[in-house]
Amino acid sequence: GHTKGPWEIRSSEIGGGACIYTPDGYGIGKAWDLNGRPENAANARLIAAAPDLYAALKMAVDHDALDGDPQALEAARAALSKATPTGEASDV
Repeated sequence: GHTKGPWEIRSSEIGGGACIYTPDGYGIGKAWDLNGRPENAANARLIAAAPDLYAALKMAVDHDALDGDPQALEAARAALSKATPTGEASDV
């Protein structure tokens, strides 16, 4: 599994960008800002939101909350499988 959330963003003191940490200070990763593009901050927010996004999507799949839409279910399972250790849909 992954490091439990929530994850938070903190400014990086080295090289710019944003670092993603757990509340107790465990470092998860870094979103670099070497080119000054606005999407760099958005990337950091997306990374920090990953545990919450995964949990919400898994809940939607587990509780059949996608209104029986087979395309939505397939897309959700594919996204969840990218985040599992083996990458197999049976893990979700």
